[in-house]
Amino acid sequence: MNSKPSKRLTVALFSSLAIACGAISSCSSSKSDDGSGGDGGGGDQAGQSGGGSKGDGGSNSAGKGGSASGGSGGSAAGGSGGVAGNSAGSGGGGNAGGTAGNTGGSAGSNPSTLLCPAGAQYPAPVPDGATPTKLKDTGFEGTEGPVWVESVKAFFFSDLQRKTMQDWSKDASSKIWKYNPETNNFEVFVAASGSNGLAVKDGKIVAALHSLGGLATFDPATKARVDYITGLGGNPLGSPNDLAVRADGNVYFSDPEWQKPNARPGQGQKVYRVDPQKMVTTVDTLSRPNGVTLSPDGNTLYVTDDQKNVWKYKVAANGSVTKDGKLTTTAGNYPDGMTADCAGNVYVATSAGVEIFSAAGAAVKTIGGLAGSGTNVAFGGTDHKTLLITAGDTVVYSIKLNIPGLPY
Repeated sequence: MNSKPSKRLTVALFSSLAIACGAISSCSSSKSDDGSGGDGGGGDQAGQSGGGSKGDGGSNSAGKGGSASGGSGGSAAGGSGGVAGNSAGSGGGGNAGGTAGNTGGSAGSNPSTLLCPAGAQYPAPVPDGATPTKLKDTGFEGTEGPVWVESVKAFFFSDLQRKTMQDWSKDASSKIWKYNPETNNFEVFVAASGSNGLAVKDGKIVAALHSLGGLATFDPATKARVDYITGLGGNPLGSPNDLAVRADGNVYFSDPEWQKPNARPGQGQKVYRVDPQKMVTTVDTLSRPNGVTLSPDGNTLYVTDDQKNVWKYKVAANGSVTKDGKLTTTAGNYPDGMTADCAGNVYVATSAGVEIFSAAGAAVKTIGGLAGSGTNVAFGGTDHKTLLITAGDTVVYSIKLNIPGLPY
């Protein structure tokens, strides 16, 4: 999220996400280890797919379809798998129950074999002649940080109040909007969020909050907020900006200090990791680190800076990272938010639009025609091929692509 107060004002097949790209928490299960199977053969299947132990294959009773262990990807998906499994009859019905559990529980596996199957061949990401469709260009002051939440089948994004409220220490400095693509309806979801980038963790929206100087979660059903990280070493961070969540619960976020309140000292322009035990460590120090995303398999972390660089980092099995050089340099200025598709292509919002690069760093395509600078991107929709684009501080676009991708 390239959220420079001054420059932005002058330029700006699957049934649920629980089977989508297990590299990220919104497609993963914090409880996938106990995606245990039921008593029947179906339960055996569910246990394997959920990433947990195999179910006992004994009796003909109904296999438990993953139950709550489908977990964070969303929780609703895992739950529905469990309901189907528990309601299945005996014998063959148990098998059906196990299949449903597989749908809910496979969220914790790496990565989804249904959305991003290993070895799959993908076409060019942008269909010939495709251009972005403007969804809404009124009522916004600083559109940023979109995310798709499968449990409610809607996009959410932040709206920084650049004109009416520039005290970044206040929650009223940002709103969170909800967009339902099925009804084409926009509504304010949280009127005072203090947020910028959004992601999903354990079924909740996790937000980078400049107002807090940390991270917080919002329940997509009830709007309830819980502060997740309130700083480092007892002091708030400058202005957390963008973030990504890995399937194992590791969170990576940037702090470029763009919205750092004047009275807040901050802790430098850095990239951070929050491990599953909520321990915060520094990943790197960059010049205004901004957009953050992960590869579909969760093994590579990407971060943009204000020098037009896209940096890459190797992610170890435990979530720790090692810098691995530069992926590419963008053509446009102000590289901002990012996402990735199942082919491993990286989408970077810049002043040129949305620049697409291969996993090797080769330029693939630029989606242009935006009103102002692109600020962020996220895949969503029922097939995860709809790319939502925030741009120019005041506009939201969408474009239908050929390849499914990550929800933030």
